Amino acid sequence: MVGGALVAFVTGKYDPGFVRRGALAGLVAVCAKSDLMHPQGALITGRLFVTMFTLTQNR
Repeated sequence: MVGGALVAFVTGKYDPGFVRRGALAGLVAVCAKSDLMHPQGALITGRLFVTMFTLTQNR
């Protein structure tokens, strides 16, 4: 969850709504395998969310 929030905070131009969605996406992404995910994997998952969300919004 924190990985998604941090990446969204840095790349989302400090938009509070984007940070909340980043945290939620990070939490959803790691819930199934939270015991197996490394903290760096959480940052990668957060970055993937931000990239895909931005691409979807720009279409």
